[in-house]
Amino acid sequence: MQFRPLLRSRTTRHPRPAPLACLGLVPALLAAILALLTPGLAHAAQFRHEHIVVIGPDEVINDDLYVAGGEIDIRGHVNGDVVAAGGKIRVNGEVTGDLITAGGNAVVAGVVGGSMRSMGGSVTLSGTVNHDVVVGGGQFVLGQGGRVGRDLLLGTGSSDLEGKVSRNAWLAGSRIVISGEVGGNVNARVGQLELTDAAVLDGDLNFASRKGFRRAPGATVRGEVTQSPLRYGRHGERSAVAHLVLGMMRWARSVIGWTAFGLLFLLPFPERARGVVATLAGSPGKSLGVGTILAIAVPFAATIVFLMGVVIGGWWIGTTALFLLGVLFAIGYAAAGYFAGQWLAARMGSPGLHRGVALVLGIVVLALIVRIPFAGCLIGVIAALFGAGAVALTLFRPGPGVVSSHASG
Repeated sequence: MQFRPLLRSRTTRHPRPAPLACLGLVPALLAAILALLTPGLAHAAQFRHEHIVVIGPDEVINDDLYVAGGEIDIRGHVNGDVVAAGGKIRVNGEVTGDLITAGGNAVVAGVVGGSMRSMGGSVTLSGTVNHDVVVGGGQFVLGQGGRVGRDLLLGTGSSDLEGKVSRNAWLAGSRIVISGEVGGNVNARVGQLELTDAAVLDGDLNFASRKGFRRAPGATVRGEVTQSPLRYGRHGERSAVAHLVLGMMRWARSVIGWTAFGLLFLLPFPERARGVVATLAGSPGKSLGVGTILAIAVPFAATIVFLMGVVIGGWWIGTTALFLLGVLFAIGYAAAGYFAGQWLAARMGSPGLHRGVALVLGIVVLALIVRIPFAGCLIGVIAALFGAGAVALTLFRPGPGVVSSHASG
């Protein structure tokens, strides 16, 4: 499979879908910004936003189309790419470029001249896609009249392939039934794979399956059939002792990793590190609140900025913001461990414990706590929110805060 740009004009990246609550507002927001800031570019693509959006059979759009709504019905002709987000999406017309959909369910019965990328609860292709098809979601159906011009890549709960795939297929899911034709090789990793009497595979079949393989007597595989057990993780089934040893190794690696990461923060910036501990001790509620707000607001804002940047430029600002947020929460988790180590040292009568030793002590304790089923994961998230909020507050403070006696290291 050769991956080419998702949108051939003005954009080369796949826009990530915004949260469901704001999907309908994104196209209108983009259109308004483009109209205000770049009047010439605002006419370079069309934006449609309604509860029900219909592109009539006689309508011709000679540009890219960005559309969002509760129900979307494209019956006309689009000479460009289409990006559609909605609850129900139907494409019965023709799209000369690429088609990108995200929503509850999508039905493509028309013709797509480029590639199709879809994500949703249910995706059905009964029309023709001249290039590649990539689908992720709950269910995918390639109808009897459906045709994929090149490669098919699936990651779904269940898939029924009754149409034709001209080249290769990469399949992953809990249940896959092939009743159509595949012109190349099939590589599958599934819970259960089934070939019906109507299945025709011109190439090899390589698959790993947990529940087994059902092949009807009339199914045709012209290449080799290779089956391997579906392994859990990288090492498959393990004994209890092996699980224990590997669990201890993972725990030790996490301690070493977080300690190393924390030292990168502690050693170059000791004053700031002490300021973070002081903030955690003096304003725990405020620290947790700020961390929670950042965890909610930054991804939301970054998604909007990314979508706007895809059209007007600067999409990398959104991805950079998400990267920096990840770094902040990693530092916050290490800072929470450092604070826990300082607090424990004070309770054990060693308030002057070296900051590196205090960090190791706190990280070890956190690593043990997060191994507790269910509650451990929640405590780990709270620790990251707690620490990230304190780091953010400290960064915007003019200088290191007043450090309490137990917080000095």
